Order: sequence, then C-alpha cells, then structure tokens
Amino acid sequence: MFKIKSIKSTNAGISMMELVVATAVAVILASLIFSGLTSFRRSQELSRVSSAALLSLEDARAKTMRSEADAQYGVHFESSRVALFKGAAYNASDVNNVYFDFPNSVEMSAASLNGGGADVLFERLTGITAQYGTVIIRLKAYINDTKTITIFNSGISSSN
Repeated sequence: MFKIKSIKSTNAGISMMELVVATAVAVILASLIFSGLTSFRRSQELSRVSSAALLSLEDARAKTMRSEADAQYGVHFESSRVALFKGAAYNASDVNNVYFDFPNSVEMSAASLNGGGADVLFERLTGITAQYGTVIIRLKAYINDTKTITIFNSGISSSN
C-alpha cells in the first residue's frame, strides 16, 4: 500500500534579510505617499490664495459697477496679503478695508500693473481699469510653483 512520508518542518520564522527588505519597501511606499500628499497640499494652498485674490478683484469690480455706497472700489496687493478697499486710493488705516492674509508659505512675488504700483482701481458704471497687468503669487519654499493673475483693461481677471 501507500507509505506516508512525514514531512519535517523547517524553521518557519522570518529571517533578518526578509525583515530588512519588508521594512525598506514599507519606507519607500510611505515616502512616495507623503511626498505626493505634500505636493498636493502646496498646490491647494497656492490655488486657495489665487482664488481669494480673484474673488477680491471680482468683488471690488462688482461693487464699483453697482456704485455701492456711491463709491468706487479697488484691490491693493502686498507681499503677504490682499486688501479690498473703498475709495479712489488705498488707505492702510481705513477700518473698512477687507483683508485676506496669505498663509506663511505663500507670497506675492511680483506685480506688473500698468502705471506701476500695487493697486487696481475700477471705474464706476463700466468696471474697466487703467491698472491692468499681472500679479504673480508663489510658494516661498518652491519659487517655481506660481500662479499668475491677469487683470485685463476690461476689469475682468483670470488665473492660470
């Protein structure tokens, strides 16, 4: 008849080499996931600041076109914030200014507006501006990660 061979079990533990390889694979996967999430977070932060600046421009233009409070409105750009202001010129001490402060990791790196300066002022009823041009917002630690806000003569603005 049939003979049953007994199978001798070998040591079923994990060798040190297997442990090292498994740990190395886990570390590599974790670093790839972490770097992807960090890059995504930076991109989201930059997009959020760009959207807030665009919203300030659109709000100032809309308020000016409506002649809200019988005034014109504008947007003032600084390296670390954007201010929506009421009147023909930006006044830093005006308590009615509406500020959006950038996170510490984001800055305005350049403003290239017609006529110079860092203010965009809209004309009543038409919403056009003489201060058209571009504003570049970037990440401080990654200066090649930028968003460019373009303000057209029509007063309409967009971002890339």
